[in-house]
Amino acid sequence: MIRFPTRRSFTSVAALIALLAVAGVCPGAARAQGDAKATIAVLPFEVSPTLVDEPLETDVLVDAFSRVLVNTRKFTVVDRSRLERVRREQKFGASGLVDPARRASVGRLLGAQYLVVGTVRDFSAGPPQEMAYGSGFTRPVRISVEVQVVDSSTGAIVAAKQASATAQSRSSSPSAARGVPRDALEKASQEVAQESLVAILNGAFPIKIVALEDDGVRLNRGDDGGLEVGAVLRCFATGKKLVDPDTKESLGSSERALGSVRVTEVQGKTTVARYVESGSSMKVGDACRLDEDAADEAGTHRAPPPPGPIHAY
Repeated sequence: MIRFPTRRSFTSVAALIALLAVAGVCPGAARAQGDAKATIAVLPFEVSPTLVDEPLETDVLVDAFSRVLVNTRKFTVVDRSRLERVRREQKFGASGLVDPARRASVGRLLGAQYLVVGTVRDFSAGPPQEMAYGSGFTRPVRISVEVQVVDSSTGAIVAAKQASATAQSRSSSPSAARGVPRDALEKASQEVAQESLVAILNGAFPIKIVALEDDGVRLNRGDDGGLEVGAVLRCFATGKKLVDPDTKESLGSSERALGSVRVTEVQGKTTVARYVESGSSMKVGDACRLDEDAADEAGTHRAPPPPGPIHAY
């Protein structure tokens, strides 16, 4: 179980860098790979101070998110044991890792381009309930998390997602159903990790055009990228980077609208989309975003009833 002691500052940056070097993780190591997979670290989840009724093993969440990210084959995930070893050697608490003021430093020290930072907002386990026909007992476990993806080069939050899930645990007796069922906690953690995946992918790898078709484009998203047939995306060309002159905070980049495309086919690793508007100015490398307004309109559309009499069954 990860516990969250009082925040402490990094006391020996030089020693930490040396330790990471011995472990084979040097600042900037991920970027040295060029176009290789992005390196990402899942930091220990914080627990909202209002959650005091049930103990929570947050390692289960870290493991679930790490598995989901590894399975995308798009990320190199920093091993949790390495992170814990560094933490113990330097004697700083988990809360120090997720301190917004230190996130960029933590990412650079771990050689991670991106950090997944999460907070458990809700966690509860219902009372054991008897199942029908005396077949046993079940206990529901609910968990809700807020996840942020941080770019370690700037410390900026590039994506955020709230996700929740409920899973059931079965047992043969009420006494066995007491406590927090680990199998249900693992199932719920896996579900919230999977639900958060698209937001993480979009933060680290924006949707982009990888090829031009005769009447459309091909996008860098496959069947695990969260796109569905019929979805409309707005495409744009990015310009120069924008920086706040006072705070020096990165404000993203300027954009020039290019038109829209509609998804017609989702394949294993790419997605085919056809032009909704003229796409003559689109080119490989341009970015696209889901058009939420178009999605709302599509969701409220109702097809007219078929001609002829209406039968009730």
